[in-house]
Amino acid sequence: MVIKNFKDRNTDKLLPIVTNISTDIVSKCFDSEKLISGNLDAKEIRKIAKSYGFSYETNARITKDGNKLLTVKNKRNDLAHGISSFCDCGKDYTIEELLKIKQEIIFYLKEILQNIEQYINTESYLKKP
Repeated sequence: MVIKNFKDRNTDKLLPIVTNISTDIVSKCFDSEKLISGNLDAKEIRKIAKSYGFSYETNARITKDGNKLLTVKNKRNDLAHGISSFCDCGKDYTIEELLKIKQEIIFYLKEILQNIEQYINTESYLKKP
């Protein structure tokens, strides 16, 4: 009802006010730490994508759907908590394998960021799910 009434008003005057209010609310209330804890993997990205409505689809042939993120996340956690040493953490991987994992993750994250950019540019967040 409020939105319907808003449309019936002089939006030239109201729109800047509403935009400022919206921007203020987002800047004061957005807490990225609550959204992403640092322990991010493809499953969590899919969950966030579903929640916000942007696509989590990527070229699986190139990105392997981000499945290596879980390995990297777990290895990073083991290092951070002293469970593994750098030597233990990487002993099962060749340089070529590590570079391949890195490249898959980069491609995956780039495609996810492109999905988010498209979602924003097409204003899909304004559309009903």
